[in-house]
Amino acid sequence: MICGTSKSGTPLQNDLYIIRVDSLGSQKWSMLAGGPGNDWGSDICRASDGNYVTGGYSNSFGFGSFDILLSKIGRSGPNGIEAEPPTLVPGKGWLKAFPNPFRTTASIDFQIAEPTQVDIGIYNIAGQKICRLFNGTLSSGQHNMLWNGLDQSGKKVSSGIYLCRLSSESSQLWLKLVKLP
Repeated sequence: MICGTSKSGTPLQNDLYIIRVDSLGSQKWSMLAGGPGNDWGSDICRASDGNYVTGGYSNSFGFGSFDILLSKIGRSGPNGIEAEPPTLVPGKGWLKAFPNPFRTTASIDFQIAEPTQVDIGIYNIAGQKICRLFNGTLSSGQHNMLWNGLDQSGKKVSSGIYLCRLSSESSQLWLKLVKLP
């Protein structure tokens, strides 16, 4: 992936230009993006979901001067962003949360492949279990639990990073949760 700037789009203005090449340097796809002003691309990196995030700056949008420009492009090209997959364990299930970050309540969705004993807990960054959301047997399929941002004694936890752990007889899944003030 290459990210830069081109004047081939909007006349007399710069536009963000992204090109993807294969291992031999042959172009797979490219795209121009920008508005009525100048838009510069300066960085590109691969996100954890396999899509790409570009950075730069723009005076096409915003409140006057130059603003930071961030965009996300699907790994297969400019046809849109591919959905971020949940945390996957092949043949065993997945775990995800929404919203994340959250202020009051996070909805924790998960799937298990077969009926099993499940323990779902929330841990602080020091690895201490601060509350248990569920401990029991669940059927295979999709399930949902809510975490209301409270510890086991019912006190509101402070803002910060927490970990949700789903453990079963055959696997463990971990998910980072971010609690906002």
